[in-house]
Amino acid sequence: MRLIANLMLAAWPMEPVQADALDLVDATNPVTVVSAVREVLRKATLDTPPDEDPVIEARIDDANFAIFFYECDTPAGCLSIQFRSSYDQDRAVDDLILRWNADKRFGRAFATKTGIAVAYDVNLRHGVSRENLVDSVELWVTILRDFHDHIDW
Repeated sequence: MRLIANLMLAAWPMEPVQADALDLVDATNPVTVVSAVREVLRKATLDTPPDEDPVIEARIDDANFAIFFYECDTPAGCLSIQFRSSYDQDRAVDDLILRWNADKRFGRAFATKTGIAVAYDVNLRHGVSRENLVDSVELWVTILRDFHDHIDW
């Protein structure tokens, strides 16, 4: 029986997957990342200061946020990105952070010198499909809106 199954698998036609058909996006080319962000948010600005890692600045509703590029010192270029938004708060934020991080799988809250922030990391090493990156941007929009509700912003 095992021999028949192995023969059937060996005879099964396999078509090679072409790399260009996958249309992968990674952080080595920030222009492709900002293009995917613009599919969701329309307005996003790429800043590539000399001798610094690229950053994308964008806005959701009335909130500014940034997308930082990380691990850019590799021969391949940048390998990951982080969505991040910070908020000045004049109240204690420890309880807000603990409740958010206990209840949410995506988007990590943390304290800053002046208040509170939320961040979402995306690994782009080896590339992801454009659809996957657009989905990550849409997830960030949901995270940020939920976070605004959570902190009464």
